[in-house]
Amino acid sequence: MRLLDHHFDGITMGDVVWHSRWETWVRLADTFRQGNVFLAGDAAHVHSTTGGQGMNCCMQDAFNLGWKLALVLKGYARPELLDTYEAERRPVAEQVIWAASSLHDIFMTHGKDIGQRTRTMFDPGYTEKVVNYCSGVAYTYRDYVQKPADLTELNGPAIGDRAPDLDFEQGGALFDRLRHEYFTLMAMPGDCDRAPVIERLQRRFSRVLAVETLPRSEALSKRYGATDGRLFCVRPDGYIGFKCSADEAHLLEATLEGVLTI
Repeated sequence: MRLLDHHFDGITMGDVVWHSRWETWVRLADTFRQGNVFLAGDAAHVHSTTGGQGMNCCMQDAFNLGWKLALVLKGYARPELLDTYEAERRPVAEQVIWAASSLHDIFMTHGKDIGQRTRTMFDPGYTEKVVNYCSGVAYTYRDYVQKPADLTELNGPAIGDRAPDLDFEQGGALFDRLRHEYFTLMAMPGDCDRAPVIERLQRRFSRVLAVETLPRSEALSKRYGATDGRLFCVRPDGYIGFKCSADEAHLLEATLEGVLTI
C-alpha cells in the first residue's frame, strides 16, 4: 500500500484473497552430454523468465542436437559431430543466462534506483540489443566452430553466424530455399567458372547437400557482403557452416569430408 501511495494518485488496493511467492533460479549444467545421454532446454539451463528467452533457447538446443543426431543415426555423419552440441550450445546458454539476469535486474531488482534503471533502457542500441537477444538471432557459434587456419577471411556474416534472410527483387525469400533437412550450398553470383567445383561437391554429397545458385541481387550483396562467386554452406539449423571463395572450394570439401561419411 505504501508503494501505491508513493508512486500513484487515486489508486487503491482491495482485499488480497490469494497470493504466492515467486522465485527465480539460475542453474547451468556442468555438461550437456554424458555418453548417450544429452541435456537440452530446462534440463540443461534455468534462468529468469525476463525477456521470454527460455523457449527460444530450448527450441534452439533441440534443433542443434536434432539434425546432428539424425545424420549420425542415418549413417551420414561421423559420431564426432555430436561432440559439437555441447561445444556450441553451452556457451549460448551462458549468454542467455547473462542476458536474462541483466533484464531481470532492470525490471525486478528492489533497492536500486529506478531512475538509473530507466536510463539504462534508453542507452543507444539498448532496445536493438534486447530484441536480438530475446529473439535468439544475436547468438552465434563463430568462436566455437573449427575452420582451416589458412582460410581467407571474407567480409559478410562469419562462419558460425545465423544465415540472414532476405527478399529477392525477382520475388521469393532466401529462406524458402533452405526449407529442407540437409545442408545447402549457396553459390553466390560471380563471373568465375565454378561449375566443375559445384558439380563435384553435389555429386559427392548429393544425399545431404542441396545446391542453390542465387541470382544477382542488391539485397544479397548488402546482407552477405561482396558476393563475387563465393560459396556459403548453410547447416540444417540455418547457421553458416562454411564460406569461401571458389578458389578455396577444396577447403570446403575437406571440411565436409571431416563431418560426413558419404
